[in-house]
Amino acid sequence: MRLFRIALIVSWVLLMSATIALAQEEPSCGDVITSFQYELGNLTPIEPSTLAPAGITGFAATMRCINLKGGTIVDIQWLRNGNLETQGTMAANDSTAPGSWSGFANSVTNRDGLRSGNWEVQYRIDGRIVAVGQFQIVDTPMISSLHFGENVKLPGYQIMGERTVFNANATVIVAVYNYWNMPRNASIVAEWYWNGQFANNATLSAAGNGIAYSRFTNPNGLSNGTWELKLSLNGTLLASGIVTVGNTTAPPLPSTPSNQIQPPPTVTVNPGETINVRNGPGTSFSTVGSLMPGERVALLACSRDRDWYRIAFEGEEVAWVSASVVTVSVDPAIACADRTEGG
Repeated sequence: MRLFRIALIVSWVLLMSATIALAQEEPSCGDVITSFQYELGNLTPIEPSTLAPAGITGFAATMRCINLKGGTIVDIQWLRNGNLETQGTMAANDSTAPGSWSGFANSVTNRDGLRSGNWEVQYRIDGRIVAVGQFQIVDTPMISSLHFGENVKLPGYQIMGERTVFNANATVIVAVYNYWNMPRNASIVAEWYWNGQFANNATLSAAGNGIAYSRFTNPNGLSNGTWELKLSLNGTLLASGIVTVGNTTAPPLPSTPSNQIQPPPTVTVNPGETINVRNGPGTSFSTVGSLMPGERVALLACSRDRDWYRIAFEGEEVAWVSASVVTVSVDPAIACADRTEGG
């Protein structure tokens, strides 16, 4: 009887050890990362995305599994609106050992452009779905790759000093982004907000696909807090991004006038007026752009006679508008009290 008990205990220990080992070596797969911007050689995503513009010629997906036996076959299926578009197979490396990862990168391509719709990529092992990635390809206007930094290098729209947290003494935030499927004569509206309060806006004429930037500048220093950029078309929000300026985790200062931090005042173009933006405070200066009725921009400075206001204007370091065709958000005497410059 004693020998029987010992044999039973040994069998139980061996069974549990095998069960634990099996559990430890059970294959497991991670999330699928999809992108239409990827390295051609190894399909590594440059920037993960689940939304892409119609007409792109390729979309890539990557996924990793652990504890796959060497040679394990992984079936990959690409579906559009629930219908199979294409499929392929990949095999785990023969040298894959327990506890190691196997990567599987695959792509769907069409040199004439991938069709719009709801897409899905499925990874299967022995007929069982082990991972799924979903994305959309759209033929409507969209914006992607919104990045913030300290400046932009032209031409090429290369973001300089990319970051989402800016020092307390920062004077400028630049955002660079890609736009797609824009109709002719489209106007992308870029609105900047500080702690939820409107600070400035500007418009960009766009058509088709391209790259653009928006810049918010205050030579006196940006107010500490949370800054948000919203990019919209015809009232529809296409993209947004948030950055912080200064130490936003510090305890708030006492609510006294000397400690209150306010965004710069704004000017709004009067109804029925499409106004010229000039590179100096006077009609003798060259026109650098225009503003539409109702557009709001930040007021940065005033001429000495207060007949002209220097504003934050898209892509221009020096931009002035006539005081006679805009309305200031506060009393002009207050707005210009410490902002006088120019003629």
